[in-house]
Amino acid sequence: MRYRAAHGRWHSGMTESMSKSGVLLRGDEPLEPNTAIEMEVELPAVRGEEPARLICHGRIVQNDNAWETAESSTVIAATIARYRFDR
Repeated sequence: MRYRAAHGRWHSGMTESMSKSGVLLRGDEPLEPNTAIEMEVELPAVRGEEPARLICHGRIVQNDNAWETAESSTVIAATIARYRFDR
């Protein structure tokens, strides 16, 4: 996945957990709580359909460097306020 603060520079990340209302991700750049965030997740092809991209908008709930791993990633929790699929 990739993510950014509204109209900011894109950063790389990996989803840890995702639901209709939120996402937990490991990213290469922390964002401050309450920051508006845009996220794009590449989805694989299913049942012969083309791959899709999920575009989400929400807010950072928590960003915790205490959860850092050897890969120097930061765990970020964000809400998903709205989303759409793009093929």
